[in-house]
Amino acid sequence: MPANKTYGAVLRELGDISSVGAAGAAAGMTLGNPCPAGQIVNFTSADAESGYYTYVPHSVYFAHNGSNSMIGRAITVLDSHTCDPNANIVAQCVIGIGSYQTFWVKGIDVNSTNLVSFKTDSIMSSPNTAISVLRPTNDYRISGFVYIQVNSDSTVTFTAVIKGLDNTIAHGIHIHAYGDLMWDNGTSVGPHWKGANQTHGLPPADNRELGDLGNICVYDEDGVAYYKYSTSYSGTLSSAVNFVGRSIVIHAIRDSGNLSALGARLAQGVIGITTNPIPTPLPNGLNFSSEPLVLLLLLLLLQLPLGQLQQ
Repeated sequence: MPANKTYGAVLRELGDISSVGAAGAAAGMTLGNPCPAGQIVNFTSADAESGYYTYVPHSVYFAHNGSNSMIGRAITVLDSHTCDPNANIVAQCVIGIGSYQTFWVKGIDVNSTNLVSFKTDSIMSSPNTAISVLRPTNDYRISGFVYIQVNSDSTVTFTAVIKGLDNTIAHGIHIHAYGDLMWDNGTSVGPHWKGANQTHGLPPADNRELGDLGNICVYDEDGVAYYKYSTSYSGTLSSAVNFVGRSIVIHAIRDSGNLSALGARLAQGVIGITTNPIPTPLPNGLNFSSEPLVLLLLLLLLQLPLGQLQQ
């Protein structure tokens, strides 16, 4: 960041950062021309380098829960102060549910429940879609998104397009408890999102964790990974406790449904609200009941007698 340059931070209507401008218009009260709605603060490069933060008062425009919540919306950073009508977006992120592991505030009980959330008024209220734009952890080269559609029958369809995965194996996919991407290794998102007394499992197990979405195991000839799954198990955007502001995590290895390790966390992304269509529709002809070819071959080989394997 250039020295002594001023930047502006603006709250956006949506939490879609799949492209510049996808987060939509500024959200909140206009403070006067030419200042836009949703302005939060101006800061300098020196502020940013020293770990600058500011307090945002609770109001109808900057609420912590409900349909006007900041959770699941984006903050965009402008290359000038917030009142500059010609300012450009140079950075953006989605506001997620924070973890006490990464940011401790004096007087907060770290064992208490984080009450921030986003909730629409009814099942099909707008928005009824959400998106998690994935970014790699550590030095992995993963990119893609998970798009979440609430259907009229109260089911939710999770659809993913991901590049950079090892296309010879399956990869576990889960919703994690927090939308906190502070740590590059993916651990600040916390454990899987779960309800009381739930245990880890694979769909459609009755008592699996709310965030258990199974595995990504469909690839095209270019190695691009695809995933699609519909369920009524994880609630909707109108549920009192839902997935907005939490995060999607892609794991290095297959989720076997038990408590075995899932390997490194390869990619993560906060789930934000959107009204935009899916960034990349799935190709026709995909079969989501299949496994990667290498796994099918391995299973067939394991069923052959040892003598036949040696021939």
